[in-house]
Amino acid sequence: MAYILELEHLFAIEALGVIFELLFVTTCLSTILYFMTNNQFISLLAAPTIFYFISSIQYYTTHLFFLLVAMLIQGIIIVTIQYQSSKKPVSVLEDRLSSF
Repeated sequence: MAYILELEHLFAIEALGVIFELLFVTTCLSTILYFMTNNQFISLLAAPTIFYFISSIQYYTTHLFFLLVAMLIQGIIIVTIQYQSSKKPVSVLEDRLSSF
């Protein structure tokens, strides 16, 4: 029960900026990892790990809820990138080659 009550203190106004900063840095690093490896699973599983280590090193605390939020945000980013890359326009040359 104390673990759940600790979450209330992490949602204080002063801590929200720190949490958003950590989530932003985590998603940036995980997205760079996704572009380097082109493997969505490595990027998705690296997001909570990166968040945990950065949070533990800088602020000496973390919470399971924020690890899941980091993973959720990275999943949304991966799906968005894959959706945008599947909508690439077909060039005129590819269109002409497919008609032969």
